[in-house]
Amino acid sequence: MAARGRRRRGGRDPRGRSDHHRPAPPLLVEHVRRLLDRLRLLRTDRRRRRPESRHGGAAVATADRPLRVHGPGPAVRGEPRPHRGVPDLGRPSGAGAVVLRIPDTLPARPLAGYRILVGLVAGAKALELGVSPLLGTRAGPLFGVGPVLPAPVWLALGAVMGLAALALVVGWNARVAALVVGSCTAGFVWGAGYYSNHTYLLFTVAVLLSFTDSDAAWSVRSWRDQGTGRVWAAPVLVLRAQITIVYVYAALSKIRPDFLSGNGLASWAWDSVLVPSAVLIPLFLVPMAFGAVLAELFVAFGLWSSRLRPVAVVAGLGLHLGMIVMLSDGVHAAVELGLFATLTCGGYLLFVDRVPVVDGLTGPVVVPQQRRSEPALPSTVTRR
Repeated sequence: MAARGRRRRGGRDPRGRSDHHRPAPPLLVEHVRRLLDRLRLLRTDRRRRRPESRHGGAAVATADRPLRVHGPGPAVRGEPRPHRGVPDLGRPSGAGAVVLRIPDTLPARPLAGYRILVGLVAGAKALELGVSPLLGTRAGPLFGVGPVLPAPVWLALGAVMGLAALALVVGWNARVAALVVGSCTAGFVWGAGYYSNHTYLLFTVAVLLSFTDSDAAWSVRSWRDQGTGRVWAAPVLVLRAQITIVYVYAALSKIRPDFLSGNGLASWAWDSVLVPSAVLIPLFLVPMAFGAVLAELFVAFGLWSSRLRPVAVVAGLGLHLGMIVMLSDGVHAAVELGLFATLTCGGYLLFVDRVPVVDGLTGPVVVPQQRRSEPALPSTVTRR
């Protein structure tokens, strides 16, 4: 009793130790250890279950990220996750290492969409180039080397090109059709002398399309259940590079005093029926000239970045719309610029890396997050 009294009054036990230095009961230590272990397991489990999505805390099933749904109803499956369609230059894989990842495959539908656009442009050019000799436009070799062929020859070549363009649109033997379109376009350019920037671009992309599996989707082949969801990435990346080269070349060709001073835009827009003469002054023309060069460079490289791509698409569309407005001195010029815009802006589809696909439907499918305290998820999902 005396010892207890001394401990209560002085705060020490008979061994001379204070109360806060007394060892904790073994049972309490065991409870704390179990609690820490459980918190550690929960943290690890949350990291594993955390969805890699930007849709505000909702798990999204896409073609390259399968989503497992626990509960009644069929599971929503996707294709195996491929590499990114854009080279990943900023993700370290070790001490000071940088990974450059080039995809093996890419979605088939964006390529199929561009194939259709190229086919439509080829059909329009086949009609224009085929009837041009009949409308008085002289047809002769580009450099004066070769015979001068009569107008019916070019009309027949235009008919062949038109049929190939139709086959390219519907996706029937797309490789051969693209090669025929490219060959006929080269015949018009070199044999008839009908050269223009968009005609040369049509020849280039048609030849490059002949190396791709562009009829894997939205084609006769896919309607026969012989299509695929993904295609070989290498020729698609070459097509991407071609779109970039177009914008880089256009920007570099404008970096000269005559254009940056506004004289080039003034001479181009002088005969435009859509531009008022009040804006053809250096106060407006000089900023527009610098803006055009910067916009073309930004579009050329911004399309390769998933973060900058939406802004680059808007900038590219605005750039081509401005070209149509400023350079159109009539209906024919507006159509020509529109065809060029279709070939270039349509190429933006080639930069699409992932296409959400769930049960044959496109678009992201959003499934709410399931907590452990909640019942199993229903079998229905909502489509965004």
